[in-house]
Amino acid sequence: MDKYINILADTADSTLKFCDSYNVLVVFYFIKQMLTLLCIIVPIALIVMLTIDVVKTVTSGKIDEDIKRLGKKFAIRFLVCFAFFFLPTIVNLVAKTIQFVSYDASKCWLNADKDYIISLKEKNENDIKNADIDSKNKQNDEENKKKQESDALKDKLDKDLKDKKEKEKQDMQNNNTDNGVLSEQSDEVVENFAAFIYSEVGGETSGIPVQMITGAVFINHFYDLNEMGSEVTRDKMCKVFTDGKRYQGGQFNCNLTFDILQTQRGTISQESRAQVKLIAKLLLDKKFTIPKNIIYQAADYILKNDSAIVWGNLSTGAPALPNVYFGYPSYQKTVDTTDIYGNTVNTEFNYYVNYANELYNKYK
Repeated sequence: MDKYINILADTADSTLKFCDSYNVLVVFYFIKQMLTLLCIIVPIALIVMLTIDVVKTVTSGKIDEDIKRLGKKFAIRFLVCFAFFFLPTIVNLVAKTIQFVSYDASKCWLNADKDYIISLKEKNENDIKNADIDSKNKQNDEENKKKQESDALKDKLDKDLKDKKEKEKQDMQNNNTDNGVLSEQSDEVVENFAAFIYSEVGGETSGIPVQMITGAVFINHFYDLNEMGSEVTRDKMCKVFTDGKRYQGGQFNCNLTFDILQTQRGTISQESRAQVKLIAKLLLDKKFTIPKNIIYQAADYILKNDSAIVWGNLSTGAPALPNVYFGYPSYQKTVDTTDIYGNTVNTEFNYYVNYANELYNKYK
């Protein structure tokens, strides 16, 4: 039983929706207008026909017989005229009174009103307009949502990339495992190494980065010779600096000291000596290293040739020797990510420029 009640309820709901359709109501309104028109045309037609019959009867000469026939026609036509005249009223009355099981079957007829149809048309147009607006708003919302998701994903990727770079930066602290303490170094080795650095790039206070990186290039050369092992000694330095293939025909003196340099170049201040000696100690103590394939260092732009690629250049601070360039072999194409000790290091040149100043200022 419940099943049939639900079916009837669904049928009633469908009928109500059907009778609120603009297109359906227009058809019913047209039928109502036709009926109204018939209410006017049919009575007029009957009156005309009755008039014609009266004229025929009068002119026929058989008035008695024709009057009886005319009376019957008049009665029938009067009833038809009456029925047509009141037909809309009868239909409306029936539509209002007749009801089916659970829905009003007369709704379509009653709703077929001009004002109601116009209001329904306006409502339908507004609904379509609002539906378009809702559709556009929904589309905009979806686009905004996608954009927000895309921006959120981009922000996350940027953050992940930034975090990754920061981690790499932390991981690539150049094996400068700085515990704040310098280990003991041979004064002779420190003096000899510092003098070599000074002889290359001077000892200007503004030239700390170029002095530090130049010394690191020398260290790379020391370890580039397999037989040198892991420790820097005076003999090893002598072997490197007197190797004509590496440093301008072996022009360096193995016993080079600041005093010897001073006789060649003039007075060297104690401040400059102390500065370059501290740099030599930091390098010998492995506080500052660079990528292992950075083995070129020159006072002019000789690295422009095909044998090397420029990694970076620095001002020495000395008028006589304004710039020094650093580079790596062109066949290697990229900068190594490890130093000569096998530790992961930074590959950006500017990192070392900044770190050289920071490290020196910490220990001076």
